Amino acid sequence: MRYTIAVFAAVAVLAQAGFAQGTCSLQTLRGGYVGTHTGSSLIPITLPDGTTLPPAPYEMLSRLSFDGQGHATGTFIGILYGLAIKGTYNDFTYEVNADCTVKLKFTAASPGIPGVMPPLAIPACHEGVVLWDGTEAHLVGQTACTPDGQGPVPEMVRTVLKRIGLPWWG
Repeated sequence: MRYTIAVFAAVAVLAQAGFAQGTCSLQTLRGGYVGTHTGSSLIPITLPDGTTLPPAPYEMLSRLSFDGQGHATGTFIGILYGLAIKGTYNDFTYEVNADCTVKLKFTAASPGIPGVMPPLAIPACHEGVVLWDGTEAHLVGQTACTPDGQGPVPEMVRTVLKRIGLPWWG
């Protein structure tokens, strides 16, 4: 019994020490990550033939690479209206604060599906937290954000990023 209590106490002290030392910076979010994104489009999409699709839920997966200096690149694939949509993240910047809060700003761009869905270029802002060791981040976001991160909310998304590897220099 004493052994169990001692081990529990030691783990608690080490965990507190680790979190107390756990401050974040741009370097916290670096390397390769996979992302899962669950959201709802809150605005209709107009197709090339003039058909307007109502707001709908979607799912996406992404592969991202953060450079530890405030820039990232990546690709995504998602399902919207039962269609597979692929694309890239452009103009991707991010901030990480000492308290491990994080802000992402990017444009999700897709060539669309010829004759079915028009090309898309959607600016987005996401905010959340990254674990102090950089292994995982949880974010919520909106699209159609303005440069100051505010603006209309035509879409809401919840994102979970998990690190899959550090860069070879890292």
